[in-house]
Amino acid sequence: MQAYFERVLAAVHQENCYNEYAQYELTIREAVKKYNNYLDNQDDPSIADAYLYSFMDECSNSKCSDATAALAASLTGNSGLFACDMLKILYYGDVESGNY
Repeated sequence: MQAYFERVLAAVHQENCYNEYAQYELTIREAVKKYNNYLDNQDDPSIADAYLYSFMDECSNSKCSDATAALAASLTGNSGLFACDMLKILYYGDVESGNY
């Protein structure tokens, strides 16, 4: 019975970690997408400029910097509200899928 509760607690902790870092991942993905759109449209300056401004808006107020720092810090397990160690989750596996 104790093993079951340990798995449940691990799953809850892991889900909290995923939720905590999902927004940071989304910020990075959106910024990369907008920057790639800018690079793909270099032939038409008016379109390229629109994508460039969109990229700069996505990363304004240090959003991309903060997201990168938070994701990098999550690799050590010493950051965030839940002290998530994403490398540990990757190494030991996903509780929800039964791979742990």
